Amino acid sequence: MIERTALSASLYVAISYHGFGHIAQTGPIVNALRTRIPDLRLTLRCAAPLYVLQGHFRGSFEHIAEPVDDAMQMSNSLDVLAPASYAAYLETHRQWGIRVGFEARRLRELRPALVLANIPYLPLAAAAEAGIPALALCSLHWGEVFCHDCRGRPEAEAISREINAAYASAGVFLNPEPSMPMPGLSNRRAVGPIARIGRHRKGEIAARLGFDPGDKLVLLFLGGIPTPVRYTQWRIPRGVVLLVFGTHIDGGGAVHPIEAAGVSYIDALASADALVTKPGYGSFVLQRDPGPLHPPPGLARGTVRCGGWRDRRAAASSIERIWNGDGSPMPSTPYGPNASRRRSRPRVSTRPQPSSLPTSTRRKRALL
Repeated sequence: MIERTALSASLYVAISYHGFGHIAQTGPIVNALRTRIPDLRLTLRCAAPLYVLQGHFRGSFEHIAEPVDDAMQMSNSLDVLAPASYAAYLETHRQWGIRVGFEARRLRELRPALVLANIPYLPLAAAAEAGIPALALCSLHWGEVFCHDCRGRPEAEAISREINAAYASAGVFLNPEPSMPMPGLSNRRAVGPIARIGRHRKGEIAARLGFDPGDKLVLLFLGGIPTPVRYTQWRIPRGVVLLVFGTHIDGGGAVHPIEAAGVSYIDALASADALVTKPGYGSFVLQRDPGPLHPPPGLARGTVRCGGWRDRRAAASSIERIWNGDGSPMPSTPYGPNASRRRSRPRVSTRPQPSSLPTSTRRKRALL
C-alpha cells in the first residue's frame, strides 16, 4: 500500500505507446491514487496524443509527448517487424549507459517522489541511478517479448540482460491478472485485474444506428495499432450488426463505425453480444460479463499465457485471422515509436497462406 506521506510531491508516470493497452491499464491506478492524494502533481511521459491520455487520466497533468522506449515495431496489430525492432533496440543499447545517465539527470530535475513505468524499462534504470523509488506495472515486459521475437540475433542476449536488469531494479513489478510468466524477475507481485467498467447501452446504439435491439451486436477491435481491414466486403448474416473502428467505414447496412454509435469503446464493449479481437489485456478484462470472446490465436501462441484465465472467465473460441475480403493479408504499415526513423522497411510477404483463408472464412461465418 502506498501511503500519502510517501507521495507528498509528484508522480512521474512513463507509459509505452504501443496501442492503447498500457494507457488503459495505468489510468485506473493513477485515478484511484489521486482520489487518495488530491494534490498529487502528475507528469505523464508518453508519445500518445493528449486527447487519448485525457480520456483515461482524470484531472490536470503535465504531458511530455516523447517516446519513452522502442517497444516492438509492427506492420499492423498482429505482425511484428522483427528486423526493424532489433535494429531499434540495438541502437538504444549501444548507447545504454549514456541514455540512462541522461534520463537520470532529467528525473533529478523533475524530482518526483515516485516513478511508475508501464512498461518502459529505461525510466526504471534511470530512477535507480538517480536514487528515486520506482515501480513497474504491466501484464508483460519487453524483455520477454524481445527475446521471443529477436532471439538468436548477434547481440540479443546482451540486450535481454540489460532489459531484465532494469526491470529488476524496480522496487516491485506489479502483474495484474492475467499476466505472462516472468521467471527471471524476483520482484514481481501478482495483483487482480485492472479495468474500467462500461455501461450496457445496446438499446441506445440500436436506436441511433437503426437496427433491431434483438439483433446480435458484434464488436470488432484489433487494438490501437492501425490495421486496415475491408469490413464492407464481408458477408454479414442477417440479424448480425458489426461495429468497427475507423471513420473510413461508410456505415449503413450491417457494418457501422463505432463513432456513429455515439458511445465510448468500453460502453460499446459492455453492450456487445460478442467481441472479435486479437489477444490483448483490455480485450480480456474489459468485459461487462463473461461472454463470447474470439481472439485470433497467432498472438496467443506467442508471448502471453492467458488461456487458463480466459477459459475460466469467458466462453472463448478462436478464429485464425482477420483477412481482407479479397483474401490478401493485411497491408504492412510500420507502427511504433521509432517507425519514422527507419531508413528502410523489411520485406513482408504478400502471398496469402493457402489453407488459412477458407478455414478463417468458415469459422467467421460460424461465429457470426
